Amino acid sequence: MPGPGLSRRRLLHAGAGLALAGTGLIGAAGCARQHSAPPRSADTPPRRGGRLRAAFIGGTADTANVLYAVMTAVGYVRARVVYDTVGELDDDGRPVWRLAESVEGDATGTRWTIRLRSGPAFPNNRPVTAADVLFSLRAYVEHKAPQSALLADVDFAASRAADPRTLAVVLRRPNAFFDLVLTQSLFVVPAGTTDFDRAAGSGPFTITSYQPGKPAVLAANRNYWGADSGGPYLDELELVPVLDATARVNALKAGQVDYAASVPLPAARAEAGNPALQVLTPPKSAWVDLGIAFHRAQAPFTDARVVEAMRYAVDRTAMVRTVTLGMGEPAQDRLGAHFPYYATDLPSRDHDPERAKSLLTAAGASGLSFPLRTSDYEYGMVEAALALAEQARAAGVTVRLDKVPAADYYRDPAGSRAPAQSLNNHPKPLPLEVLYYYGTGAVAGFTGLAGPAIDPLVQAVRGATTEEKRTTALGDIQHFLHDKGGDLIYARAPVVALADTRVHHVQARGYAAWPSFRDAFLA
Repeated sequence: MPGPGLSRRRLLHAGAGLALAGTGLIGAAGCARQHSAPPRSADTPPRRGGRLRAAFIGGTADTANVLYAVMTAVGYVRARVVYDTVGELDDDGRPVWRLAESVEGDATGTRWTIRLRSGPAFPNNRPVTAADVLFSLRAYVEHKAPQSALLADVDFAASRAADPRTLAVVLRRPNAFFDLVLTQSLFVVPAGTTDFDRAAGSGPFTITSYQPGKPAVLAANRNYWGADSGGPYLDELELVPVLDATARVNALKAGQVDYAASVPLPAARAEAGNPALQVLTPPKSAWVDLGIAFHRAQAPFTDARVVEAMRYAVDRTAMVRTVTLGMGEPAQDRLGAHFPYYATDLPSRDHDPERAKSLLTAAGASGLSFPLRTSDYEYGMVEAALALAEQARAAGVTVRLDKVPAADYYRDPAGSRAPAQSLNNHPKPLPLEVLYYYGTGAVAGFTGLAGPAIDPLVQAVRGATTEEKRTTALGDIQHFLHDKGGDLIYARAPVVALADTRVHHVQARGYAAWPSFRDAFLA
């Protein structure tokens, strides 16, 4: 993605058109006005009708298979409106139940009861049942889908649909946060589905045309069960995969789309004066963590002192000023900021290249040199990698950038074992961050932390069924990660979208980069 010193017009003519191949879009230049993503106001009532066209990051991993929808941003957004989930997250990281009426766990954290609401139905008017939910959860595990690790402890042989609206889930070991797991885009399809490329959904939209890598056109489901309390208000939603960020912005300014996702901060600043556009920013709980993941099982980062040295080598204040253009905030190597249980009692690390040198000398790593896997998949990754490479020189460290094409950055499983790689973490409640990234069986173990040092800490989090236990367990693991972790998180920044001023009520509902268009409308 272009930095602030590059001409967007020059980049457009040099190559942005390639990113639009197959979409029918041609970029154009223009100008724009700052808005702070206000919620739908009382003087802007929902309006029915129209087609909203939205451009999102695509990629070679885009697929019609609902179980793998989360592999690309455009696929994720498409699935969020075609399918329903048991629940989703609000801006504070709390569950908001959708298909479920209630979700309750027992005192051991091993038995959970999901009570479904009456009303949700598939396009053939068959009600969504507990058997459908159980089948869908099992399908994620059997097909080794990206979220399958979150469900690895479900004992499907013991779990059962007690009646059409009641599902009893049994876990092989405690998970006091299984209710949060059920908010993680586990889309529900009819029991017995064999073709997951064409699986029916109970969501507010249905697919009318779609091929992987091409725009998808979705029509409103006028029988949607949730329409009495919200959308769909649109007649149609068109989701356009556009890999290049500059091309997304220019397509918006040319009037070829109405919404451009994941906009680089320099572009957002440049468009702050256009009365035809609005800059949409989420609450701080949805800001991305900008950082580097050092793999603790890969040399030279097997020594915690080397990771600590890099934490002192980075200038966090400068990162906020130059990479986030002052729109972000400094971070201190921990996930979960602005959510409950975030540890505030840990010391901060200030920029100290001399201390970094001393740590490297003690670790026998003076003159450290390593490759940093990075990409322009999202704004901030390459920009921060370049800044880190410059800052690290003061500590005698050479950082060599290994730039991977955006379309392939998260496609290659081997990339998760890179010694060092750029990561933009889209935040989740802290207990979910722990389950996603740490310990044996983690969903995405980018730092390679697993085994006897951390697994008991992860298990303590899983088994924390009381508030006192949760506070203690989540505090303990944060202290461990502060001392022994592989995360270098130097800043947080808003995920910015640009939209036509007619666009209203596109909501994060847990993920600002992959928002929900369920209640969106054009005014």
